[in-house]
Amino acid sequence: MIYAFLATLLISGSSQDTSPHSAAMLVSSSSFVQPGVPFWLGLRMTMDKGWHSYWQFPGDSGQATSIDYKLPPDWKIGELKWPIPKIHPQDGFTTFIYEDEVILMALVTPPKTAKVGTTITISANATWLICEESCVPAREKVSINLPIAAQAKPSVTWAPRMAAVQKQWPQAPAAWQFSAFQDGKDIVLKGLSKGAFNPPKQLSFMPKDGDTIKLMPSYSVKAEPNGFIIRMPISEYASTKPTRLSGVLMGTGNAPGFELDLKISNLSNEGELQ
Repeated sequence: MIYAFLATLLISGSSQDTSPHSAAMLVSSSSFVQPGVPFWLGLRMTMDKGWHSYWQFPGDSGQATSIDYKLPPDWKIGELKWPIPKIHPQDGFTTFIYEDEVILMALVTPPKTAKVGTTITISANATWLICEESCVPAREKVSINLPIAAQAKPSVTWAPRMAAVQKQWPQAPAAWQFSAFQDGKDIVLKGLSKGAFNPPKQLSFMPKDGDTIKLMPSYSVKAEPNGFIIRMPISEYASTKPTRLSGVLMGTGNAPGFELDLKISNLSNEGELQ
């Protein structure tokens, strides 16, 4: 934190690069946008080799990327979509990071009254933490000009690349049933597959906050018929009894990750755990 603070003072007091070891730009899935037709807008971030930024919950340290969009009147933008990050264990700490390149996307909907033949500008103030052995705060003001046409036209460059990024988003667990409950000082996650499943020895879970479970690179798995059980110690930073388990489960087959948001029940409501 001290390094980040000193770096902030250095950046604010000089004309040096405000996004060292990294760069950001806005990209669009459409080169021409159509009134009333949604399209994907992305903040593309590139990072020097060995440097990284952070997921929406950074883990034991770090800071998530923040994007403050400025859109024309009546244009709407949805929530930010975060690709699956890399789990980064180091010196007993666990963080969730992006290396090399990441595109953080949100769905933009133009109003039906957008005037064909005009060009609009979308801008954003982006801030992030860029880290190697030490960390430096970074910021950049980015913008993109988009012409409005009677018919939308996909971007030759960015539409396919952004479609590939969407495959890196966590999925809804359609073929699974999950439940979570507290057993003493542990949160227990149970998964039951609708088909045959041979569980691995370890699974990873990336929570969306630091107040539920103790962060670890992976957790031991107990096999169940067509499913599994994993125990995750309750976070030492939990100030109140955890009530929900929200995050991404990794390591279940070929899926990029399952998005979970589960109510945490008491063990007595779930029956005896073997």
